[in-house]
Amino acid sequence: MKLINKNLIYKILVSVFTFSSIFINSGCVSVAPVYYEDDKKTAQKKVEEFHQYYNDKNFKEMYKLMSAETQKVLSEEMFVQKFEKTYTDLGKIIKSDSVKSDVKPQAASRLVTFIYETEFQNGKLEEKFVCSTDGKQAFIEIYDQPNKVRSKASQ
Repeated sequence: MKLINKNLIYKILVSVFTFSSIFINSGCVSVAPVYYEDDKKTAQKKVEEFHQYYNDKNFKEMYKLMSAETQKVLSEEMFVQKFEKTYTDLGKIIKSDSVKSDVKPQAASRLVTFIYETEFQNGKLEEKFVCSTDGKQAFIEIYDQPNKVRSKASQ
């Protein structure tokens, strides 16, 4: 069996890496993972379900959309009370628009963050959702209202 020339292997590897680098950096190939768009769609469906359950006053089903980790630290009773109060104060959702999104890879999944500007019957609210997803299913890890409620009376 012949020994392969180490110098030849080195030249081949350098050529392959150089070509790959030029090809990728020239913009011929997108290095953004394709699954990010799938992750956004999967997570966005959970947010839409969350909003639909909210409008239906089905706060227990909303709670089921939260991740197991979140459910360990937030009881269903506290969750339901929070959204009953929100519904009493703000009413139904009239319109909700995603104004920002971001996907961050994790070990076995991705975290998708959305910022929504949501208009209710009695005011507006900025909502933040952080969802974990593997592209096929998603769970809401965090729900937050980072900015104060703007009631229609103060607008």
